[in-house]
Amino acid sequence: MKKIFLFCVFVLVSEFCFSQSDISFEKGVRTVEKKETENFVTPKSILFIFEGDTHLINYYLELREKIKKEARKNKIKVGFNYELSSTDPLKEDLESIPKKKKEKLDYETTCTISSSFSRTPERWGKYQSIKKRKTQHFLNFKIKNIKNEEIFTCKLDIHAYYTIVTESKKSSKLFFELITN
Repeated sequence: MKKIFLFCVFVLVSEFCFSQSDISFEKGVRTVEKKETENFVTPKSILFIFEGDTHLINYYLELREKIKKEARKNKIKVGFNYELSSTDPLKEDLESIPKKKKEKLDYETTCTISSSFSRTPERWGKYQSIKKRKTQHFLNFKIKNIKNEEIFTCKLDIHAYYTIVTESKKSSKLFFELITN
């Protein structure tokens, strides 16, 4: 009887300790983290530097266009550089990367943009149709002044269907809301 009781207690404790909470999916962009120095003011010019894998170039090119539009609305001069690399890059990706480099000294600040991907919960990936596939990634922004001092950072959590490109407009809009308010 004692063994049965201990077994039941073990099962209940195991179920309680190892149960996973249901993770919901809601399409959109939200701020996970934001830090800025006390004396941070909206810069008049920003050189954006995209970092990461060459496979992200099409996303970064789409994001660049959305950033340009938001920058124009906020009267901020912007430029773009690409510091992408990969161990086995696709030829098409390499050809898509703009070759022209902007000079850092022509801008008041630089903003490094990188993407990081979290592990997608298994429950999200059980779709036969690729159009219904759910993705989650983080977009990291780090703004540094001309003295190379970090003055602003933020991390956006992006949930999208099919591809991360579908949320680039919301991402750029939220970024500019964060740096202009």
